[in-house]
Amino acid sequence: TLIHGTPSGIDNTVSCYGGALQYIKSKYGNTNSDKDTAQEKEEEGGTTFIENFPPLNVILTNTNVPRSTKILVQGVRDWREEYPAIADPILDSIGRIGRTFCKNVLQQVENQQQSQSTSTKTSLSVSQSKQISKLIQMNHSLLCALGVSHPSLNAITNLTSNLYNEFKCSTKLTGAGGGGCAFTFFEQCDNDDDNVGGSNSGLSVSVSMEERLKIVSHKIEALKSCEGTEGMKVNSNGSTIGEGGESSSLWSFQCFSSAVGGKGVLWL
Repeated sequence: TLIHGTPSGIDNTVSCYGGALQYIKSKYGNTNSDKDTAQEKEEEGGTTFIENFPPLNVILTNTNVPRSTKILVQGVRDWREEYPAIADPILDSIGRIGRTFCKNVLQQVENQQQSQSTSTKTSLSVSQSKQISKLIQMNHSLLCALGVSHPSLNAITNLTSNLYNEFKCSTKLTGAGGGGCAFTFFEQCDNDDDNVGGSNSGLSVSVSMEERLKIVSHKIEALKSCEGTEGMKVNSNGSTIGEGGESSSLWSFQCFSSAVGGKGVLWL
């Protein structure tokens, strides 16, 4: 509570139990109230564990930029109070992105698994992973509009956006933003070994998923030697000097790649 202000509890819950979950903050302040309609149940909020969450090929990048979750959340709260007509539609759209992912993508995966009559975890299809990329791109843009991104996060997002046609990767900030970590998702392609059904969608790349993860990781980590704030110059000792003469460290990105999904799977 000292760090986050009003924490949801999802971080420690996922860390303890693994897998994935959907969290909706209650609009009523009491998640035990009895609601009848679907909208009322959604507004009631709560935590739902997602069964059979499909494996996702991702890179998690630590920007090593410190930030305060409590301050960032308070900044969004203040902005919403000042401009509710602008902030509320953005926040609603972010919520709809999460619900679209759960209702569309995850429901399709569950239907596939039921039709196969197997307990084996179903991988994403090419079309499903492309849907996720679109949702990730929209989500990050909306979070930028809320003012919770950071130049370091945007540098990674811009890089992977430029690399999309070649490597099929999309990035968004994680957590409160303002620094911290970035999440880069890689789509399934026709030539990937675990492509569902071996469908031929025309979406293919010339390298394997493993090579894509490795190459993009190297490109992200290389940003530390060429990115800085506008008007800054690099010293021979590796630090930067701003226009006012103040010295600061260059970004130092650390990438971790993993196939995330399933109970008990750790990210790093």
